[in-house]
Amino acid sequence: MRLSKSLFRELTPCDRRFWLSVHRRDLNEQPGADEELRKKIGEKIGRLATRAYLGGVYGAFDPSNPESAMAKNLAAMEDGCSAIFEATFVHGELLARVDILARNLDGGWDIVEVKSGMRVDPKEHVADVAFQWHVLSAAGIAIDNAYIMHLNPDYRAPSDYVPDEELNISQLFTITEVTKWVENSQVQIGEEIDVALRIAHGPEPSPAFNSYCRNCPYNEPCAGSQPRESLWRIPTLREASVSKLAREGYVTVHDLPDHNTVPPTARHIAQSLREERDITDEKLIEQLRDLAYPIGFIDFEAIDPPLPRHQGHKPYERLPFQWSLHVMNSPDDTVGDLIHREFLHEDPSDPTPGFAATLLDAIQDCNTLLYYSNYEPVTIDYLVRRGIPYAEALKEAFRAKGYDLYESLKKGTYWRAFGSSLSIKSVLPAVAPDTSYADQVIQNGAQAVVEYIRMTDPQTPKEERQRIADALRSYCGLDTKAMVLVFLGLRDANG
Repeated sequence: MRLSKSLFRELTPCDRRFWLSVHRRDLNEQPGADEELRKKIGEKIGRLATRAYLGGVYGAFDPSNPESAMAKNLAAMEDGCSAIFEATFVHGELLARVDILARNLDGGWDIVEVKSGMRVDPKEHVADVAFQWHVLSAAGIAIDNAYIMHLNPDYRAPSDYVPDEELNISQLFTITEVTKWVENSQVQIGEEIDVALRIAHGPEPSPAFNSYCRNCPYNEPCAGSQPRESLWRIPTLREASVSKLAREGYVTVHDLPDHNTVPPTARHIAQSLREERDITDEKLIEQLRDLAYPIGFIDFEAIDPPLPRHQGHKPYERLPFQWSLHVMNSPDDTVGDLIHREFLHEDPSDPTPGFAATLLDAIQDCNTLLYYSNYEPVTIDYLVRRGIPYAEALKEAFRAKGYDLYESLKKGTYWRAFGSSLSIKSVLPAVAPDTSYADQVIQNGAQAVVEYIRMTDPQTPKEERQRIADALRSYCGLDTKAMVLVFLGLRDANG
């Protein structure tokens, strides 16, 4: 029996852990670049956290024989180690893997859960620790305290190019005690385990689709047969609205009394699907025709590294490393008439000074700066907060000349070919079907970040770094060309 992936997404965190502990299998899907990156980040931060516990050892982990692994871990605890890392413990069908099981000053044991974020989320993070506490306690291992170890939001890198082995762990991490929360949640954890047990050993229920299914990487296996008119597919309809409408018996747009049944932000989409016609907002067409030339179509690529590498940089503070700009000088210009400018920072040093200086110079002759979503102005705000030279001037330029095509499009325009997303990669095929990302070596922003990390790694061969640089330029350049094509398709559309 297999659990549908969309149902898996609906389970509580504890239910998910229990399901995986029972079945001990992956979801038979290749992880995307963003999932792979998050996994690598988590593993690196977990390794760094262990440096805070001198004399600790790595525990045994064997999914095929967890009882044997637990016996080895219990033996290590008896041998007097100060801490045991990533150790497996089981009780019946429950399996828990503890990031750090640390011996305290009284000789007892504390659970330390390591998180790559900067703050404790009581709902999610405490559930992780509470499940571990439940399993270890049931297995006869007394736990005294529970902690969340996470990145310190006040940490600032003291200098550039700090290697992992020289990071000050006591400053990089902070620790939050969650013992009372964990103890108080044990009854709820037990109830959730009972629910998960019934799911695991009973017939598989039909998944309840919701708005998160739109971007789920496992969408097709369980949602591919669902009609395009399903309410959860409407891009601007939030999860709470989908759930409320489902409780009222509305599953597709054709179930609705009229398109005004959905919230205002989704009414034009519901109308488009109900009436089986594309809708282009006349106000949008008018706005696009009135934009001042030259128009600069601009896109950024950036990384939000959890481990600061440059002086004054804090965890997850954004570092833009690439921009692409296509300039249209007059309304009569075609794609072939565009001027293209670009920047890519190719070495491990701080990319932000060069990024800001070159961008400000490149946009001087533009009277409109067109971007798709607020990623670009938000990124510039990061530069302003860090005090990067020219960042204030960039912020003022985007304030005075900026135009967010995504924000304008989503207010009243929907073509059925957009499907369940209004991202540039979903809108482009509907507007310009002959242009595609399919032949790009890099096909999305998460992949671009992964490749940028590889490109700036001194261990990467020179020839490979050049290949990555070429692929990044091609990808980011296509992003701004895509904006031009979407702009032209919408500007010249009939309302």
